[in-house]
Amino acid sequence: MITDITIHNVASFENVKLTNLQRLNFIYGSNGTGKTTISRVIADVSHYPDCHVQWEGNAELETLVYNKDFIDHNFNVQETIQGVFTLGEQQVETERQIESVKQEIRQLDELITNFTGTLEGKDDEIGKKEELRNLLEKYRDIFWEQKVKHSAKLGGGLEGYRNDKKLFMQKVLEEAGSNQALLLSQSDLEAKAEIVFADNQTEQQKFSAISFDILIECEEDAVLQKQIIGKADVDISAMIEKLQNSDWVSQGWNYYKDNNGICPFCQQSTTDGLERSLSEYFDDSYAKDIQALMDIIVSYQSNSQTVLRAIQALIELESPFLDNNTLKTQMGILQTRLDANKHTLDRKKKEASKKVQVEPVKQLLTGINDIIETANEKIEIHNQTLKDIKHEQTTLKLHIWRFIIEELNSDIITYNDEKAKIDKAIGTLENKIKEKKEEREMKNNELQLLEKQITSIRPTKDAINNLLASFGFTGFQLRECEGNRYTLVRQNGDDAQYSLSEGEKNFITFLYFYHLLAGSQSESGINMPRIVVFDDPVSSLDNDILFIVSNLICNLYKDVSEGTKNIKQLFLLTHNVYFHKQVSYKQLGNYIRFFSVKKIDDKSIVTSHNENPIKSSYELLWSEVRDKDRSKSTLRITMRRILENYFKLLGSVSLNELPNKFEGNDKCICSSLISWAHDGAHYASFDNVVYSELSDTTVEKYLQIFKEIFEKCGHIAHYNMMMGITPEPEQKMTVGTSSDE
Repeated sequence: MITDITIHNVASFENVKLTNLQRLNFIYGSNGTGKTTISRVIADVSHYPDCHVQWEGNAELETLVYNKDFIDHNFNVQETIQGVFTLGEQQVETERQIESVKQEIRQLDELITNFTGTLEGKDDEIGKKEELRNLLEKYRDIFWEQKVKHSAKLGGGLEGYRNDKKLFMQKVLEEAGSNQALLLSQSDLEAKAEIVFADNQTEQQKFSAISFDILIECEEDAVLQKQIIGKADVDISAMIEKLQNSDWVSQGWNYYKDNNGICPFCQQSTTDGLERSLSEYFDDSYAKDIQALMDIIVSYQSNSQTVLRAIQALIELESPFLDNNTLKTQMGILQTRLDANKHTLDRKKKEASKKVQVEPVKQLLTGINDIIETANEKIEIHNQTLKDIKHEQTTLKLHIWRFIIEELNSDIITYNDEKAKIDKAIGTLENKIKEKKEEREMKNNELQLLEKQITSIRPTKDAINNLLASFGFTGFQLRECEGNRYTLVRQNGDDAQYSLSEGEKNFITFLYFYHLLAGSQSESGINMPRIVVFDDPVSSLDNDILFIVSNLICNLYKDVSEGTKNIKQLFLLTHNVYFHKQVSYKQLGNYIRFFSVKKIDDKSIVTSHNENPIKSSYELLWSEVRDKDRSKSTLRITMRRILENYFKLLGSVSLNELPNKFEGNDKCICSSLISWAHDGAHYASFDNVVYSELSDTTVEKYLQIFKEIFEKCGHIAHYNMMMGITPEPEQKMTVGTSSDE
């Protein structure tokens, strides 16, 4: 049985719920309010992903729905109609066996329902699964209290489990089954945690030593001690050596080459022999030595800057492991010495023939690297200490969890005991449900085999034809054809399916569906439990046929309410007040539920009622006019019915005469109202009406003319009484008021 229905994002429905459904459910609503949508959701909720149908015990049943979709599928698409199999006659022993198997299936279904109810919950009782969820929630809170209690001082040991109750509980239960650490006191744990879980405990990278090999190589290069002079066997060399002015001549030679043979000193022209002697004196060997000297000077200056930048970068780190004061002092000394050496090299560059000696920096740089090495030794000790702390942290975490589970020991034991009992009950119930479902499947197979022995489509054909004849439908009947199907034929044998009137078609489709409830469109499955839905089954039927249909439906109630037959639940949806009264007059106690559906601002609204809300069709029409949340799309139909009922049927006044009561523009408006009313007088079945919603201003104007019609016809007292404007004694026309909850 269906217990609840949620309809969302379908047609004009937004999160509408039908709850507390019973075995018999009556849903009243005007055309266009959404009744067929409800029937379609019940028929197959899988087509509507945002909707949900809740089944009792999660046991889904076959659903048979009589609506436009059923008629289209069975009568409007194919030329023949699928036969309805029912049990044949004079098969006493087989029928006895079938009834016996059905009884066994009913007993199994009852057991499955009871086991499922105990497992999942039913009515106001919670199931075992809910008990388990409640138990988990209860002890999650209990365990979490310990986390909150110790988080401030022992939180480091609970890292990874401090933000999730579920994870924390899982960890507690895991540790309870495996933690064998020594139990320490709370004070000892807190003292250790303050040290072990202190902040800024990160591993440090060691510093790189300062590379100064190139500087040392430059300082020790032989070219600095070499007298760089010209070639000794040149005729001019004796004079240069005697005067010891090689550097002065070298500079002059460079100017001489750029001065077109004019002496840079005396500005006199020279002989070719002098130029040749100078060129031979400053040969390639001299040039190479000068170039080697220049390379040393450039390299020394470049590497000096590199070394100083590296030392400055170390100082700027402000590392607690470095002796920054000593490092700064040594860097200052080094800077001074490098500057002095730079001047020495510049002097050598100008006076290449002189020997020079730079102040060595090796000892200073070695001392700086010793400072770096000392810092690295400290870092090594620090990192090793960190490794020990990580080990200490791991060990301390075990001690903290041991302490936590010790405090929770009694709660853990109680939880495990209670959970074991519930788990055992759930396991037992699930096994029983599985076992009974397997037994039911076997019984269903057995039932299908028995049904196939005696099922036939002929009894349904004969029953429907007899009903048609008894109700005066003699112009057509069902005839069997190949493939276990029916065809609709006239008395002369002609095809009748596409020439039936609307009333004839609706009646034959209803009779077909009605007999299908006790049968099946296949040779088996006749007695399968099912849910039945009737969606406006009396559209376009005459009153005498409407009475027959309502009585046939009422015949199902006893079987549905007792639950002994295959129909376990029934839904009846209609817009016809008379039909609704006919099918819902019986009082069936707790097995019945009433709903009304209407559309407000293009949104369908469903209201639940403990009692039948439809007391009088005439009063119902007036209640729609009185309702401030009236539907603007159906109001025109409501007003037409009131005018027809009161003035035509009771007041003997033709609607077409009413505009003559008015003059001028009001007469036009009244004529428009009558036209408006007639426009809504005829409409197709199954909500296939196109409604045009009017503006608030237009509706109010028509309501005003509607009131003036009664006033001008001398019936304003009746209008006031029905609108509740003035208290009047109950008149003959007045019947009970609707009773919404």
